[in-house]
Amino acid sequence: MAINIALELGTSYTTIFVDNYNIVLREPTAVAFLDNEENTVRAVGEEALKMQGKTGEKINVVFPVSDGYVSDPESATLMLAEFIKKIFPTRTKFFAPTLKAILSIPTGLSVEERKTYEDILVKAGINKVEMVDKVLLGAIGADLPISDGGVIIASIGGGCSEIALVGMYSVISGCSINVGGNMMDRAIIDYIVGKYGIKISKATASRLKEETASLYVNDIATCEVKGLNTDTLTPTTVKVCATDLYETLQPYYERICDGILGIINDCPPALAESLHNKGVFVVGGGAKIPGLKEMLAERIPLPVTIVSEPEYASVSGGGKLVSDKDLMDEINAQ
Repeated sequence: MAINIALELGTSYTTIFVDNYNIVLREPTAVAFLDNEENTVRAVGEEALKMQGKTGEKINVVFPVSDGYVSDPESATLMLAEFIKKIFPTRTKFFAPTLKAILSIPTGLSVEERKTYEDILVKAGINKVEMVDKVLLGAIGADLPISDGGVIIASIGGGCSEIALVGMYSVISGCSINVGGNMMDRAIIDYIVGKYGIKISKATASRLKEETASLYVNDIATCEVKGLNTDTLTPTTVKVCATDLYETLQPYYERICDGILGIINDCPPALAESLHNKGVFVVGGGAKIPGLKEMLAERIPLPVTIVSEPEYASVSGGGKLVSDKDLMDEINAQ
Protein backbone atom coordinates (compact mmCIF):
# COMPACT_ATOMS: atom_id res chain seq x y z
CA MET A 1 0.00 0.00 0.00
CA ALA A 2 1.28 3.47 -0.94
CA ILE A 3 0.43 6.70 0.88
CA ASN A 4 1.03 10.05 -0.81
CA ILE A 5 2.06 13.01 1.31
CA ALA A 6 3.20 16.59 0.74
CA LEU A 7 5.81 18.09 3.03
CA GLU A 8 7.30 21.48 3.79
CA LEU A 9 10.38 21.82 6.01
CA GLY A 10 10.14 25.50 6.83
CA THR A 11 12.38 27.60 9.04
CA SER A 12 9.54 28.18 11.51
CA TYR A 13 7.13 25.32 10.84
CA THR A 14 7.08 21.84 9.36
CA THR A 15 3.80 21.07 7.64
CA ILE A 16 2.60 17.69 6.35
CA PHE A 17 -0.36 16.91 4.09
CA VAL A 18 -1.65 13.34 3.69
CA ASP A 19 -3.69 12.46 0.61
CA ASN A 20 -7.40 12.09 1.47
CA TYR A 21 -6.82 13.59 4.94
CA ASN A 22 -5.63 17.17 4.16
CA ILE A 23 -3.08 18.86 6.46
CA VAL A 24 -2.47 16.59 9.42
CA LEU A 25 0.55 18.25 11.07
CA ARG A 26 1.89 21.77 11.44
CA GLU A 27 4.43 22.15 14.23
CA PRO A 28 7.51 24.27 14.91
CA THR A 29 10.65 23.05 13.17
CA ALA A 30 12.40 22.26 16.43
CA VAL A 31 13.87 19.23 18.16
CA ALA A 32 15.12 18.85 21.74
CA PHE A 33 17.97 16.48 22.54
CA LEU A 34 19.35 15.05 25.77
CA ASP A 35 22.88 16.45 25.81
CA ASN A 36 24.37 13.50 27.64
CA GLU A 37 22.99 10.93 25.19
CA GLU A 38 24.02 11.31 21.56
CA ASN A 39 21.07 11.68 19.13
CA THR A 40 18.51 10.95 21.84
CA VAL A 41 15.39 12.94 20.97
CA ARG A 42 13.55 14.32 24.00
CA ALA A 43 10.81 16.18 22.13
CA VAL A 44 9.91 17.69 18.75
CA GLY A 45 7.68 20.47 17.49
CA GLU A 46 5.52 22.36 19.98
CA GLU A 47 6.83 20.38 22.94
CA ALA A 48 10.45 21.07 22.00
CA LEU A 49 9.80 24.78 21.47
CA LYS A 50 8.24 25.09 24.93
CA MET A 51 11.51 23.80 26.41
CA GLN A 52 13.63 26.56 24.91
CA GLY A 53 15.17 28.64 27.67
CA LYS A 54 13.21 26.80 30.36
CA THR A 55 15.32 23.69 30.93
CA GLY A 56 18.73 22.94 32.38
CA GLU A 57 21.90 22.17 30.50
CA LYS A 58 20.84 18.58 29.89
CA ILE A 59 18.33 19.63 27.22
CA ASN A 60 19.51 21.19 23.96
CA VAL A 61 16.84 22.64 21.64
CA VAL A 62 17.92 22.70 17.99
CA PHE A 63 16.33 24.44 14.98
CA PRO A 64 17.55 22.46 11.96
CA VAL A 65 16.36 24.88 9.25
CA SER A 66 17.85 28.39 9.04
CA ASP A 67 17.07 31.19 6.60
CA GLY A 68 14.91 28.86 4.53
CA TYR A 69 17.52 26.09 4.12
CA VAL A 70 18.35 22.95 6.07
CA SER A 71 21.43 23.77 8.16
CA ASP A 72 21.54 20.62 10.33
CA PRO A 73 20.61 17.58 8.21
CA GLU A 74 21.10 15.06 11.04
CA SER A 75 18.76 16.90 13.41
CA ALA A 76 16.26 17.47 10.60
CA THR A 77 16.22 13.73 9.90
CA LEU A 78 15.60 12.80 13.53
CA MET A 79 12.91 15.46 13.89
CA LEU A 80 11.10 14.39 10.72
CA ALA A 81 11.22 10.73 11.76
CA GLU A 82 9.42 11.68 14.98
CA PHE A 83 6.80 13.68 13.08
CA ILE A 84 6.16 10.68 10.83
CA LYS A 85 5.69 8.50 13.91
CA LYS A 86 3.07 10.97 15.12
CA ILE A 87 1.16 10.73 11.86
CA PHE A 88 1.53 6.98 11.38
CA PRO A 89 1.81 5.55 14.94
CA THR A 90 1.04 1.99 13.77
CA ARG A 91 3.79 2.01 11.14
CA THR A 92 6.41 -0.61 12.06
CA LYS A 93 8.96 -2.73 10.25
CA PHE A 94 6.28 -5.40 10.00
CA PHE A 95 3.62 -3.00 8.68
CA ALA A 96 5.19 -0.16 6.75
CA PRO A 97 3.15 1.25 3.85
CA THR A 98 5.22 2.95 1.18
CA LEU A 99 5.39 6.70 1.67
CA LYS A 100 5.69 8.90 -1.41
CA ALA A 101 6.36 12.59 -0.76
CA ILE A 102 6.29 15.81 -2.73
CA LEU A 103 8.72 18.11 -0.95
CA SER A 104 8.55 21.89 -1.13
CA ILE A 105 12.08 23.24 -1.65
CA PRO A 106 13.71 26.67 -2.04
CA THR A 107 14.21 27.76 -5.64
CA GLY A 108 17.65 27.28 -7.12
CA LEU A 109 19.01 24.42 -4.99
CA SER A 110 22.20 22.83 -6.31
CA VAL A 111 22.36 19.14 -7.15
CA GLU A 112 24.27 18.52 -3.90
CA GLU A 113 21.68 20.42 -1.85
CA ARG A 114 18.82 18.52 -3.46
CA LYS A 115 20.60 15.28 -2.56
CA THR A 116 20.81 16.47 1.07
CA TYR A 117 17.06 17.06 1.18
CA GLU A 118 16.36 13.69 -0.41
CA ASP A 119 18.65 11.91 2.08
CA ILE A 120 16.85 13.54 5.01
CA LEU A 121 13.46 12.26 3.87
CA VAL A 122 14.66 8.78 2.97
CA LYS A 123 16.49 8.33 6.27
CA ALA A 124 13.38 9.55 8.10
CA GLY A 125 11.31 6.77 6.55
CA ILE A 126 9.97 8.17 3.27
CA ASN A 127 10.46 5.81 0.35
CA LYS A 128 10.17 8.09 -2.69
CA VAL A 129 10.76 11.84 -2.92
CA GLU A 130 9.90 14.35 -5.64
CA MET A 131 10.99 17.95 -5.15
CA VAL A 132 9.14 21.01 -6.45
CA ASP A 133 9.97 24.70 -6.00
CA LYS A 134 8.08 26.29 -3.12
CA VAL A 135 6.88 29.24 -5.20
CA LEU A 136 5.49 26.92 -7.88
CA LEU A 137 3.62 24.91 -5.24
CA GLY A 138 2.35 28.18 -3.80
CA ALA A 139 0.84 29.05 -7.18
CA ILE A 140 -0.82 25.63 -7.39
CA GLY A 141 -2.10 25.95 -3.83
CA ALA A 142 -3.63 29.33 -4.71
CA ASP A 143 -5.38 27.77 -7.74
CA LEU A 144 -3.44 29.91 -10.19
CA PRO A 145 -2.99 28.77 -13.80
CA ILE A 146 0.66 27.83 -14.34
CA SER A 147 0.28 26.25 -17.78
CA ASP A 148 0.69 29.49 -19.74
CA GLY A 149 1.24 33.20 -19.37
CA GLY A 150 2.90 34.45 -16.24
CA VAL A 151 2.08 35.36 -12.65
CA ILE A 152 4.27 36.60 -9.81
CA ILE A 153 4.32 34.72 -6.51
CA ALA A 154 5.88 36.31 -3.42
CA SER A 155 6.35 33.81 -0.59
CA ILE A 156 7.17 35.41 2.78
CA GLY A 157 8.45 32.65 5.05
CA GLY A 158 10.08 32.38 8.44
CA GLY A 159 13.65 32.34 7.16
CA CYS A 160 13.55 34.16 3.84
CA SER A 161 11.24 35.49 1.15
CA GLU A 162 11.15 34.08 -2.37
CA ILE A 163 9.74 35.98 -5.32
CA ALA A 164 9.26 34.42 -8.72
CA LEU A 165 7.61 34.80 -12.09
CA VAL A 166 6.01 31.43 -12.83
CA GLY A 167 4.41 30.09 -15.97
CA MET A 168 4.66 27.21 -18.44
CA TYR A 169 4.82 24.81 -15.48
CA SER A 170 8.10 26.28 -14.22
CA VAL A 171 9.87 29.18 -12.54
CA ILE A 172 10.77 31.64 -15.28
CA SER A 173 12.78 34.01 -13.08
CA GLY A 174 13.10 34.55 -9.37
CA CYS A 175 15.08 35.79 -6.42
CA SER A 176 15.49 35.08 -2.72
CA ILE A 177 15.61 37.89 -0.15
CA ASN A 178 17.10 37.48 3.29
CA VAL A 179 13.93 38.73 4.99
CA GLY A 180 11.61 36.48 6.98
CA GLY A 181 9.53 36.18 10.11
CA ASN A 182 12.43 35.14 12.34
CA MET A 183 14.46 38.19 11.36
CA MET A 184 11.43 40.38 12.10
CA ASP A 185 11.03 38.77 15.53
CA ARG A 186 14.66 39.60 16.34
CA ALA A 187 14.13 43.17 15.17
CA ILE A 188 11.11 43.53 17.48
CA ILE A 189 13.17 42.22 20.42
CA ASP A 190 15.95 44.76 19.70
CA TYR A 191 13.45 47.60 19.28
CA ILE A 192 11.69 46.90 22.59
CA VAL A 193 15.06 46.75 24.39
CA GLY A 194 16.15 50.03 22.81
CA LYS A 195 12.94 51.97 23.42
CA TYR A 196 11.60 50.52 26.66
CA GLY A 197 14.63 48.86 28.26
CA ILE A 198 12.72 45.57 28.43
CA LYS A 199 14.07 42.24 27.18
CA ILE A 200 11.29 40.03 25.78
CA SER A 201 11.42 36.44 24.56
CA LYS A 202 11.24 35.38 20.94
CA ALA A 203 7.84 33.81 21.64
CA THR A 204 6.57 37.15 22.94
CA ALA A 205 7.96 38.99 19.91
CA SER A 206 6.26 36.51 17.60
CA ARG A 207 2.96 36.97 19.44
CA LEU A 208 3.27 40.75 19.18
CA LYS A 209 3.87 40.46 15.45
CA GLU A 210 0.91 38.16 14.91
CA GLU A 211 -1.62 39.86 17.21
CA THR A 212 -0.76 43.56 17.16
CA ALA A 213 1.51 44.46 14.22
CA SER A 214 0.15 46.05 11.06
CA LEU A 215 1.38 48.10 8.13
CA TYR A 216 -1.17 50.83 8.72
CA VAL A 217 0.66 54.03 9.70
CA ASN A 218 -1.97 55.21 12.20
CA ASP A 219 -2.99 51.90 13.78
CA ILE A 220 -3.95 52.60 17.42
CA ALA A 221 -3.81 48.99 18.70
CA THR A 222 -1.75 48.28 21.83
CA CYS A 223 -0.65 45.16 23.68
CA GLU A 224 0.80 44.61 27.14
CA VAL A 225 3.86 42.37 27.20
CA LYS A 226 6.00 41.02 30.00
CA GLY A 227 9.75 40.98 29.97
CA LEU A 228 12.88 41.60 32.01
CA ASN A 229 13.96 45.15 32.85
CA THR A 230 17.55 45.40 31.63
CA ASP A 231 18.53 47.85 34.41
CA THR A 232 16.89 46.29 37.47
CA LEU A 233 16.76 42.70 36.14
CA THR A 234 13.21 42.42 37.46
CA PRO A 235 10.05 41.22 35.63
CA THR A 236 8.30 44.22 34.07
CA THR A 237 5.18 44.86 32.01
CA VAL A 238 5.15 47.41 29.19
CA LYS A 239 2.46 48.56 26.76
CA VAL A 240 3.63 48.27 23.14
CA CYS A 241 1.87 50.22 20.39
CA ALA A 242 1.19 49.06 16.83
CA THR A 243 3.08 52.15 15.66
CA ASP A 244 6.19 50.77 17.38
CA LEU A 245 5.84 47.57 15.38
CA TYR A 246 5.16 49.48 12.16
CA GLU A 247 8.39 51.39 12.62
CA THR A 248 10.22 48.10 13.14
CA LEU A 249 8.69 45.96 10.38
CA GLN A 250 7.98 48.41 7.56
CA PRO A 251 11.60 48.47 6.24
CA TYR A 252 11.57 44.68 5.87
CA TYR A 253 8.36 44.71 3.85
CA GLU A 254 9.80 47.54 1.74
CA ARG A 255 12.67 45.21 0.80
CA ILE A 256 10.16 42.56 -0.26
CA CYS A 257 8.35 45.19 -2.33
CA ASP A 258 11.65 46.12 -4.00
CA GLY A 259 12.20 42.45 -4.84
CA ILE A 260 8.77 42.22 -6.47
CA LEU A 261 9.45 45.34 -8.52
CA GLY A 262 12.76 43.82 -9.65
CA ILE A 263 11.01 40.69 -10.96
CA ILE A 264 8.38 42.84 -12.71
CA ASN A 265 11.10 44.90 -14.42
CA ASP A 266 12.81 41.72 -15.63
CA CYS A 267 9.59 40.26 -17.09
CA PRO A 268 9.97 39.15 -20.73
CA PRO A 269 7.89 41.35 -23.07
CA ALA A 270 5.94 38.30 -24.29
CA LEU A 271 4.53 37.81 -20.77
CA ALA A 272 3.80 41.47 -19.97
CA GLU A 273 0.11 41.33 -20.92
CA SER A 274 -0.51 38.15 -18.92
CA LEU A 275 1.31 39.60 -15.92
CA HIS A 276 -0.67 42.82 -16.15
CA ASN A 277 -3.94 40.87 -16.07
CA LYS A 278 -3.02 38.41 -13.30
CA GLY A 279 -0.72 40.48 -11.11
CA VAL A 280 1.06 39.56 -7.89
CA PHE A 281 -0.04 36.92 -5.37
CA VAL A 282 1.42 36.83 -1.87
CA VAL A 283 1.68 33.63 0.18
CA GLY A 284 3.51 32.48 3.32
CA GLY A 285 2.99 33.24 6.99
CA GLY A 286 4.40 36.77 6.64
CA ALA A 287 1.55 37.65 4.27
CA LYS A 288 -0.98 37.68 7.13
CA ILE A 289 0.01 41.11 8.50
CA PRO A 290 -2.84 43.64 8.10
CA GLY A 291 -2.18 46.44 5.65
CA LEU A 292 0.21 44.51 3.41
CA LYS A 293 -2.05 44.62 0.36
CA GLU A 294 -2.51 48.37 0.67
CA MET A 295 1.21 48.97 1.15
CA LEU A 296 2.15 46.91 -1.91
CA ALA A 297 -0.62 48.43 -4.03
CA GLU A 298 0.83 51.91 -3.44
CA ARG A 299 4.10 50.96 -5.14
CA ILE A 300 3.35 48.04 -7.44
CA PRO A 301 1.63 48.86 -10.77
CA LEU A 302 -0.19 45.51 -10.90
CA PRO A 303 -3.15 43.92 -9.11
CA VAL A 304 -2.09 42.55 -5.68
CA THR A 305 -3.82 39.60 -4.01
CA ILE A 306 -3.11 38.19 -0.55
CA VAL A 307 -4.01 34.51 -0.83
CA SER A 308 -6.49 33.05 1.65
CA GLU A 309 -4.70 31.08 4.41
CA PRO A 310 -1.33 32.05 2.91
CA GLU A 311 0.73 30.00 5.37
CA TYR A 312 -0.70 26.80 3.89
CA ALA A 313 -0.43 27.66 0.19
CA SER A 314 2.77 25.75 -0.55
CA VAL A 315 1.91 22.49 1.21
CA SER A 316 -1.67 22.71 -0.12
CA GLY A 317 -0.18 22.95 -3.61
CA GLY A 318 1.84 19.82 -2.88
CA GLY A 319 -1.36 18.19 -1.66
CA LYS A 320 -3.10 18.94 -4.94
CA LEU A 321 -0.10 17.70 -6.88
CA VAL A 322 0.07 14.29 -5.17
CA SER A 323 -3.22 13.33 -6.80
CA ASP A 324 -2.58 14.96 -10.20
CA LYS A 325 -0.11 12.79 -12.09
CA ASP A 326 -0.57 14.68 -15.37
CA LEU A 327 0.37 18.01 -13.77
CA MET A 328 3.36 16.41 -12.04
CA ASP A 329 4.52 15.01 -15.39
CA GLU A 330 4.25 18.47 -16.98
CA ILE A 331 6.34 20.01 -14.20
CA ASN A 332 8.98 17.26 -14.43
CA ALA A 333 9.17 17.73 -18.20
CA GLN A 334 10.38 21.33 -17.87
